[in-house]
Amino acid sequence: MTPTPFCCTAGVREGAELSLETTPEVTPTQTTGRVPAQRVAEKDRGGHLRWIPIAVALAYALVLPVRFVDDAWISYRYAANVADGVGPVFNQGQRVEAISNPLWTALLAVAYKLHLSLPLTAWVIGVACVLAVVWMTTALVRRITGSELIGVVCGTALALTTHFMRSSLNGLETCLYSALLLAALSCLLSEHRRARLGFGLAVVGVALTRFEGHLLAAILLAGLFALRRDGTRATLRRNIVTAAGVAASLLAVELARIAYYSELVPMTVIAKRDVGRSVKLQVGSMIRPFATYMVQTFGRGGLVLLASTAAVGIAVIAVGRRRLPVVYLALCGVVVAFGVAVTFENKGDWMPAARLLAPYFPVLLVLVASMLWAAFAFRRRQATIALVVWALAWLALVPGTWSFNRDRAPKGYRFAAAFRHGAFANNADDVGRVLRRVYEPGDLFATAAIGHMGYYGRPAPMFDMLGLAEPAIARSPGKSTNGGKYDFAYTAGKRPSVIIDVTPATVVATAALAPDRYCGLLSPALTGQLLFVAVRCDLNDRIGAPLTARFGGRSVGIKQAERIWLKGHRFGDRFRG
Repeated sequence: MTPTPFCCTAGVREGAELSLETTPEVTPTQTTGRVPAQRVAEKDRGGHLRWIPIAVALAYALVLPVRFVDDAWISYRYAANVADGVGPVFNQGQRVEAISNPLWTALLAVAYKLHLSLPLTAWVIGVACVLAVVWMTTALVRRITGSELIGVVCGTALALTTHFMRSSLNGLETCLYSALLLAALSCLLSEHRRARLGFGLAVVGVALTRFEGHLLAAILLAGLFALRRDGTRATLRRNIVTAAGVAASLLAVELARIAYYSELVPMTVIAKRDVGRSVKLQVGSMIRPFATYMVQTFGRGGLVLLASTAAVGIAVIAVGRRRLPVVYLALCGVVVAFGVAVTFENKGDWMPAARLLAPYFPVLLVLVASMLWAAFAFRRRQATIALVVWALAWLALVPGTWSFNRDRAPKGYRFAAAFRHGAFANNADDVGRVLRRVYEPGDLFATAAIGHMGYYGRPAPMFDMLGLAEPAIARSPGKSTNGGKYDFAYTAGKRPSVIIDVTPATVVATAALAPDRYCGLLSPALTGQLLFVAVRCDLNDRIGAPLTARFGGRSVGIKQAERIWLKGHRFGDRFRG
């Protein structure tokens, strides 16, 4: 009898030495304990292929320009404050949770305590997680299909998906979240005696890496009960113990978090929600940004490709393939659908490279490879050819795949300098340094770009105009965006010493409502990177003069600055740091 490439976990003896590194076709049987010589030879010939996706991913990571998004530096400021004993806060003395990635921040706090560069540490962790995800994706597909080549094609396609690579190396927790998700799904297919422990740890990590990870953890635990069941009380008891351990760990962390911040939900999540609006209006406000985000992420051709693939998958399941791991693939489908739902609820995302969807790309490719394998009646050669064609279409149609060609590093870019400054030629770092130097008690620096300036401006307090670190703005009624919400009147009432934003209109609107007069800084070095700065006129000598001395330009009245800013302003994607 021809062995089935996929071996269902239900009913398999606990503790058996079976993992993703041992495909079912070459696993010794319990009766003879031997592996046919022909299968061993086939495994040895194909074993070296599994390193191809790893090599491609590593090479691509090294040639991609380093571009950290501004929000990454919010986590860095929290990590530095934790390491310095200030606590997990953005501004000293203000217990506000402006992050939603506590595990990622904790790792960076350890690195800061060890005097390691946080940008370099984040990039190294990102590369390590990318390699791990590519490896696990390859192994999962190989485990399901029994084909080394199909797994290699799938892993290589993932390594060449620029959206996935850029999001994983943007300085945020995306890479860690994806790696923990793949680890949990991998452990569900493993019968190693420590697989349950690994699964539980991975699920806890998923929940602590992103706020929506709590719901994803519940989905993964439901998958545990659906996959690990053989009708015996012993298996059910093990499932319950695993789920109870995960729940107890998360409950302890959440109780500690709520006791410290006195909030059930992080402020960064509240700031992106429409407070005081009906559910109908909130859902209606999500549709258009979500649709735009999906088109920008996949392109119209990519969406057609995914829809066609989904139709094929549904047809395959409807026909009924007994050798297809339907329950496991259904779990993968639910995970991908969950990622889409999170993107819809978040109204897309302002960050480039599909940060919200990127962690689910590996699971999506596992689904595609499995469905194509089943669609061609489990014939490896035909399925491999079909997957290669699909992968080429994927890489050709998804816009992000070719963005690297239009996104080359500028002249003078240096790999080491990118880590030192967070991104090439980013003046927001030096703005933060200047603000730290001129800071005096009573100063308030208002900005919507609190990442870079907040980290390099420590310990000077920063006022977040978008509400991620300001509860009053986060809870203010009105429509929000995927980056937060503005409350110009509240910000102006604080009489900020400096107002800095990436659009001139918000700076002018805030200055117009303030009781003080403001001067605008006309500096090509700043406006060229979409940094528009207004300084209180009575503080211009102490704050405005050092800024113009560092970046050049001059100070003028806010009305004159508005005319000049709007005349030459072209809002684009230049503020990448």
